[in-house]
Amino acid sequence: MRKLLLILTVLLAALPSRAQTDTLTLGFCKGQIAAKGRTTAQGKKWISGAIRLTAVTLSPFAGNKIVGVRVGLCSRINIDTLQVWVRTSTTGENLAEGVITARDQPRIAKGWNSVMLNVPIDIATGDEFYVGFSYKQRGSTSAISVVGSATRNACYLDEKGTGKWYDRYRYGCLSVEAVVAGDNLPKYDLALSAPVGIYNPKTGKLNMTAKVYNNATRQVEGFTIQTQISGMDQPATTHVSQRVKPGETVEISYETTPDATAIDGSNQITATISSLDDYEDNDETNNKASTAIAFKQNVLLEEFTTENCPNCPRVAGYLHDVLGMDKYQGQVFAAAHHEMYYDDWLTLQQSVVDGVLTPTDIYSYAMLYNDKGTYAPALMYNRQPWFTSNTGKDTPVALPSSSAEIQSVLDYALALPTNATITSLTARYGDNDTTVVVSVEGICSGAASQGLNITVMLTEDNIDAHTQAGYGEGFVHQHVSRALNGVWGVPVTMNGNRFSYEVAMGLNSHYFKKIQTGSWDEAYRNWKKDDMHIIAFLNTKSASPTGCGILNVESIDFSAVTGIARPAATGAETGVARKELYNLNGTKAGASPAPGVYIERTVYSDGHTTSRKIIK
Repeated sequence: MRKLLLILTVLLAALPSRAQTDTLTLGFCKGQIAAKGRTTAQGKKWISGAIRLTAVTLSPFAGNKIVGVRVGLCSRINIDTLQVWVRTSTTGENLAEGVITARDQPRIAKGWNSVMLNVPIDIATGDEFYVGFSYKQRGSTSAISVVGSATRNACYLDEKGTGKWYDRYRYGCLSVEAVVAGDNLPKYDLALSAPVGIYNPKTGKLNMTAKVYNNATRQVEGFTIQTQISGMDQPATTHVSQRVKPGETVEISYETTPDATAIDGSNQITATISSLDDYEDNDETNNKASTAIAFKQNVLLEEFTTENCPNCPRVAGYLHDVLGMDKYQGQVFAAAHHEMYYDDWLTLQQSVVDGVLTPTDIYSYAMLYNDKGTYAPALMYNRQPWFTSNTGKDTPVALPSSSAEIQSVLDYALALPTNATITSLTARYGDNDTTVVVSVEGICSGAASQGLNITVMLTEDNIDAHTQAGYGEGFVHQHVSRALNGVWGVPVTMNGNRFSYEVAMGLNSHYFKKIQTGSWDEAYRNWKKDDMHIIAFLNTKSASPTGCGILNVESIDFSAVTGIARPAATGAETGVARKELYNLNGTKAGASPAPGVYIERTVYSDGHTTSRKIIK
């Protein structure tokens, strides 16, 4: 920082006259430098880059002078000399130039390098210039900084050092700026760009972020923004107390509360800097930018685990610590799949969905590993392919090394916008306490509605382990997946940009594996409703593991289930009309059934029925 301040001080001191003490920077990168630079060719070469300042761009600055060039570098390794220049074409002669080296003061630096030109260049109406740099490298380096999105005239490169120039505007914007000085420069001019609007249906808040760039010579202490959402009559007005220095880009954030009934997934948001504190904006043409509405993203953590896995208790501990943190409440949910590294008595195989016993073998998730083997413990974060498998492919599955690592990924994921949301998740009992009917409503953008599935899952906490490897007595399983409406969910049916879905999920359903060390009674025991949760998530299914992401998720505790569940009846209870016995395939059993597990259906004199699982 001290070195950069020294460079700027030298720049100001070298201005030609007192009348030209005002300076500003002119370019496309808005004062930004990339975190990682582009890699150049091997060997000793001169590498060059430039931006094109057209007559339209320069016309507001006619009568002033280009006195220097700023070049942002991501690295100074292997660079001996940095030359800046102004030309009329990329291959033309230098109209003016300036040089710094790796040895002399000021030296080449990682970050911004401000270099004075040997002669100032007058800007006249109709002028057009290429402003750029050339650096001499001893070997390959990753110094060239390109930021932002594709912008015409913003990125001309000879990055191979061959003398051949290419227009690489699709890369983004080179971190190159002309330093303009004079007594006819705009004093106040803020430019707004890159707005993002994330709506949270739980809070009703629209969180806005945007970038604001000071394109003039005077510092601004604050400004007012108007936010207009399509479908709403009046814009929201917000004052932002944010200091913005000349040549500086700042990211701002603020909240508004739109009319929830107007949010339908097709909304456009337009943010406009409507006024500056105490001053007039000299150029209002760059004050406005628009974006499509996005939604707050929650995260589903899916844990692959089994009682055969000696390392799973360690990761289960990490996960338990993270899920208990206040900052993740209502935003992060979890489901544990007892599969991949062998299976156990809690491995999910079947679920009762809309009254039908449905295969839900979660070994189908093995394809998400994207390699030849599977392992546990492992986590997925909204099934996003942010990790690398042991075969070098992108994969959504990873083995966390600490709770801090889990937090880091969660914090990253929670800050990302998504284009689908669940606006309502409710549940009620069916005819009795053996079925819960789950209703889901939501909104999607037009693009998100294509190929979107909805998955409903029941999970249970606090299940005592049988014999958990790597742990002594007392291990307790959490967020165990108990039922699914489908391994990959079912297709969403859209009504415009909205959808609704309802499914009846059987409780205490037969889908556990009988293993030699377990018992039928334990495998088919009643679920503890007080420890259960209902999870609904929007997801995509693809033949590739990188196309199976979760867009959003919501969850409620079983205590939110409404309706009156009739108590299970006993044989001695008055009012019983008859009892019927069915096997697990739904076929009525005979008078003397073979030993096994059955569903006993009790019909009462008032017409209502109850069902329970029994072992004969």
